[in-house]
Amino acid sequence: MRDLGDAHDSENDPEREANKEADKGANKEAENLEGRSLADMQQTLATEQQAIERERFITRLAQTIRQSLDLQTMLHATVEQVRHFLKVDRVLIYQFQPDWSGKVVAESVARDPLSLLDRVIEDPCFAASLSLPDSHPYVSGRIHRVNDVQRDDLSDCYREMLTQLQVQAVLIIPIVVQDRLWGLLVSHHCTAPHQWDALSEDLLQQLSTQLAIGISQAELYRQTQQQAQKEQLVNQLVQAVRNSLDLQTVFANATTAIGEMLRLDRAELVRYQPEQGCWINVCSYRNRPELPDANGVVIPDEGNPIAAGLKQLQVMHVSSLADEPDPISQSFAEHFPGAWMLVPIPRISIAETEAAERRVWGSLSLNYQQPSRQWQSWELETVQAVVDQLAIAIQQLSLYQSVQRLNDDLEHQVAHRTAQLQQALEFEALLKRITDKVRDSLDEAQILQGVVEEVGQGLPGILCCRTATYSPDLQSSIISYEYTTWLPSAEGQAVLFSDKPDLYRQLLAGLPFQFCQMAPDPLPQVQESLAVLAFPVFDDQGILGDIWLFRERQQWFNDAEIRLVQQVATQCAIAIRQARLYYTSLSQVEELERLNRLKDDFLSTVSHELRTPIAGIKMSIQLLEIHLNRLGILGDSRSDPYGNRSNPITRYFQILQDECQRESDLINNLLDLSHLDAEVDPLLPSEIRLDLWVPHIAEAFIEQTRDNQQQLFINVAANLPPLITDSSYLERILTELLTNACKYTPAGERITVEARPWNRSRNHHQSGQSFADPTEPAYPNAPTLFQICVTNTGVEIPEAERDRIFERFYRIPSNDPWRYGGTGLGLALVKRLVERLGGAIAVESSHTEDSRGETCFTVTLPSLELTSGER
Repeated sequence: MRDLGDAHDSENDPEREANKEADKGANKEAENLEGRSLADMQQTLATEQQAIERERFITRLAQTIRQSLDLQTMLHATVEQVRHFLKVDRVLIYQFQPDWSGKVVAESVARDPLSLLDRVIEDPCFAASLSLPDSHPYVSGRIHRVNDVQRDDLSDCYREMLTQLQVQAVLIIPIVVQDRLWGLLVSHHCTAPHQWDALSEDLLQQLSTQLAIGISQAELYRQTQQQAQKEQLVNQLVQAVRNSLDLQTVFANATTAIGEMLRLDRAELVRYQPEQGCWINVCSYRNRPELPDANGVVIPDEGNPIAAGLKQLQVMHVSSLADEPDPISQSFAEHFPGAWMLVPIPRISIAETEAAERRVWGSLSLNYQQPSRQWQSWELETVQAVVDQLAIAIQQLSLYQSVQRLNDDLEHQVAHRTAQLQQALEFEALLKRITDKVRDSLDEAQILQGVVEEVGQGLPGILCCRTATYSPDLQSSIISYEYTTWLPSAEGQAVLFSDKPDLYRQLLAGLPFQFCQMAPDPLPQVQESLAVLAFPVFDDQGILGDIWLFRERQQWFNDAEIRLVQQVATQCAIAIRQARLYYTSLSQVEELERLNRLKDDFLSTVSHELRTPIAGIKMSIQLLEIHLNRLGILGDSRSDPYGNRSNPITRYFQILQDECQRESDLINNLLDLSHLDAEVDPLLPSEIRLDLWVPHIAEAFIEQTRDNQQQLFINVAANLPPLITDSSYLERILTELLTNACKYTPAGERITVEARPWNRSRNHHQSGQSFADPTEPAYPNAPTLFQICVTNTGVEIPEAERDRIFERFYRIPSNDPWRYGGTGLGLALVKRLVERLGGAIAVESSHTEDSRGETCFTVTLPSLELTSGER
């Protein structure tokens, strides 16, 4: 068995060897398989690690992009981080312009010589392929890669361009923003060719998508900022127009604001002058002082194609004045280079029949020194908004200037009329003082001396005032009295009429004489030429003397002064005649009555002198109103968006009318008070049925109280006997009281008019009311007394003011004078009218139960007696 086994073993030795060799091969193969599996695992781990790092990088960079709303910051961060992550020599972002030109707007380079920032890269092959940009492969996301510029299949022009840019390998990813090819994300290897892998392409594609989102957000933010800046700029211009009434200030604010906002090199405001056939620069903004100043530059209009377009209200774009064919543009090209945008400023509210060339006011011209600059649509919108505001400002301020000139003219007229009125009032006061002296004295010497002093001191520029009395034969005169500030005195000297026959012939005829000559005799030593006014002093009985006034020759005596001297001469004549009549005979009473009639004539003259200027002003206002209505300036009471009246002329014109009426009322009231004080008008008593008369007078106020939302009540006691008094005076009294009640009663309150008989004993015990008994002393036998009360609620007169409200020109300080108007004479006139009728007026004012306040004016009147003729 062993032998067989040994033999068998011997026979199987080759097989055993083969098995051994097979086992060795298997073991070696297993070892190889194990080594390859470990390398694959390591490669897989490395790939996964790269993917993780890539995702982290994309996430980090996407967060950086989304956190920034500043486009330039976002682009710079992107290229910088991409270059470091991909370990390339250069990463840049290329942005397309609307005409498909473009430039490098952001880059990151490994070393400075590789920088292409702000460089315009021109690729004629690529530009030709963009003839239809919407169908270009880049729009659909095409990736362009070149691993080896020298060996890859490229066009010659493209390879030459890349070689000039020191590019050995390039990877280009399009940036598409809202289906619009915005630009390119480009990576360069500049030292050696490079095999771009899919991971790099995928990385840049994802970053391109994130950039597109960030760019869209940044552009939206930029548009929002631009809109906000535009609105802020427009608001600044609106505020500038409100704060300044000077066009030059508004122009300076506008050009500076638009220049700083758009970062312009120049902003020029040019005005078109069709009458002169040119355009004139009226305001200039320069961002650097070394730029030539264009302010005041004159630009010809004829033969100027840019001006022709502006006159058609067209926006003119000029890439460079040097490229324009006309000689006018060529002449300005050297000093004003660069790209220009000229926006016309239209005129507002011009007539349709106006010539087309007059539709434009001027232009706002904007300039960048960089030629062929592309103007953005938002820039044009902003400039157009500024131009619209400038056109409005020009129209408003031009209208304001026109109104101001009109107001100045009106103010000049009013000032002239006021000066005339003031002079009339001063002359009236002077005449009153002279009249008072005439009335207070019957001494001829004292009267004439006072007259020459008053006239010499009252009239401006008087060097000397003399009065002379004529001899009974009218052949000579004696200088009786004199007031002089400069001329030597001639008082007491005699003057023969035969020495100056022409002059005295006119004076003896009762005619004044104004002339300029050397100083008259008896003063030959005075060799100065003087202006002289000689006025005869005469009455209907003959000539009594004359008054001489002397001024420097450059001055003269106007009509108002001549009228005053005439009135003074009349007063002198009255004084002389009164004195002589007083001392000569008591039988000259008739002459004194004639002098009183002359006095009445004088009062009428004064009344005319006071009313005439106001009548002239009223007529001027009416004519002005007609003219302004024809022009369509008055009548617009609407408000603009800021709450102001859109037409302030209407408000100013109403103020002028109201103030004129106020002055007229003042004069009328003063004259009425003067007549009442003088008691020149007799009373005309008549029977009045108060139950019929009071409602009739109050009826005129029904509509006014309704408009004021007031309530008007009338209460007349039954069975009242007729009141005998002057009806015109009583009507004036009740009308004035009702007018005051309507004026000061608040809306919703009531006004009550009451007529009743008066119980004297009861009245004396009313709360705090006290006034003189109206039956004493004027009408001690008055059989019947009446009371008319006007009561209004909602207003109270302070106790301290109740005794003063009847004073002339007095107004309660707590009331607003500009709100209610008036002259302060109404109640004074009422009181004087009541006293003239022999009655009295009292006022009560207190709080009511609901604390609204109540004021009552009570007029107590006697019933007069009718004369036999009136019966």
